[in-house]
Amino acid sequence: MGSTIEKRDGVIEFEMSAHQRGLVDTCLEEGQFESAIALLEQLRSPTYKPTTSHIRQLLYIALQPEHPPSVHELVVADVLPSPSKATVKKRIPSGGAVLAARRLLNSFAITNAPEAIAAALPSYDRRRDMSVTQAGDDGSLESVIGPQSMCISRAESCWSILAQGFTQRGQTCSVSSNNEKERSYILDEDDSPNDLESMVVGDNAWPILDWLLLLFEQDEMLAHSHASGRFSNLLVRQIPPPRNGMGPRWDTRIPLHIIFYCMEQADFRRQMLGSRLMTLFGMDKQEYKRVLEHSEQPRLSKPQVHNQAKRARQLKRPQVRYHLVWKLYAA
Repeated sequence: MGSTIEKRDGVIEFEMSAHQRGLVDTCLEEGQFESAIALLEQLRSPTYKPTTSHIRQLLYIALQPEHPPSVHELVVADVLPSPSKATVKKRIPSGGAVLAARRLLNSFAITNAPEAIAAALPSYDRRRDMSVTQAGDDGSLESVIGPQSMCISRAESCWSILAQGFTQRGQTCSVSSNNEKERSYILDEDDSPNDLESMVVGDNAWPILDWLLLLFEQDEMLAHSHASGRFSNLLVRQIPPPRNGMGPRWDTRIPLHIIFYCMEQADFRRQMLGSRLMTLFGMDKQEYKRVLEHSEQPRLSKPQVHNQAKRARQLKRPQVRYHLVWKLYAA
């Protein structure tokens, strides 16, 4: 990213000053998450955009549970040496910090240019760009959650961060349910949630899906005002390009899977998230019904596809499933 970026109304957004960044970084280094968020709220302005590392860490905090586990319930699997309880506690954002981070992300999406905010999001284009900031290049590793938040940068797309348990990868967690005894499990950082079965919205990720849709909607409005297209360019970046890098991006299996998952929810607010995502793709309810009618089941299996012939064998009417993305390039 450059030092400036043009906002929707022509206002130029500048980078935060080193002093401003330093104040926020100090709070994050001390694990004072609520103070860091409050400071970012005070610094929020249409003239100054937040740093990529701050947005990434806000995202990481916002993906945590509103009712965080106690130190006794969360054991971080560090090889050398085991962290103290005080260190572990500093890494766990409070429920107040989680809610404040979610509110602030929504505020940034409205106040600042979508392009500036989305710089912290993973995307297929960014993964192919070798000039992307590498771990530690932005100084965020000094923060107590800086290293953990880099899982967002390493994700394949924004859909990946919505998966259940995404931020717990690389940690050992103790969990329990009403019907099961407490058990421990390890999520490996190398286990990327690429298969379709894991591409659902986790319990703590619904507010983030709402925020992503807000960001794409703001970007779409900007595209309309500039007469640069009908659809959000930020959304297009979340669709994998063809292997040869040429032609339209037609593989929308993951967002379609999320739409299906939203529409299955009993909560009307979650169903509305699916409707908003359909609208962003230019898909109306009738088209959704057509896709649903030609699907064996709303939840797709996890096809390991390598060519169109194999896709056609595993999916019903793939041309119906993918027709909405052709709109992005026919418009």
